[in-house]
Amino acid sequence: MNGEIVVAPFVCNDDGCDCDHVHQGIVSHGYSTQAEVSEVATSPDGLVLACRSHLDFSQWAAIVDNPAELDMLAADLIDAMGETANHHPIGTVLRMMFDHRASRWRYTTVT
Repeated sequence: MNGEIVVAPFVCNDDGCDCDHVHQGIVSHGYSTQAEVSEVATSPDGLVLACRSHLDFSQWAAIVDNPAELDMLAADLIDAMGETANHHPIGTVLRMMFDHRASRWRYTTVT
């Protein structure tokens, strides 16, 4: 969805999965290969709550031992996206790719 907050998905080891170059929308649960940096009118707590709800529908929910871990993961995912966005001007479109060697997401500017 245009304007939707996206977060990094669970990255598996399946070479044919493509989960290593997409992010998921926290409302639609859809995937995108690009994200646009923008301001949002939602509080950080509201974003974490929406992300936590999103995680209940994701593969993350199946791999955690304690539901409280999903609360922490939601906060970490929102913090990570905020930190990424803070490095770019509003309107910047980013393409994401998971760097398997470094075990971290890397972002390149599209526009």
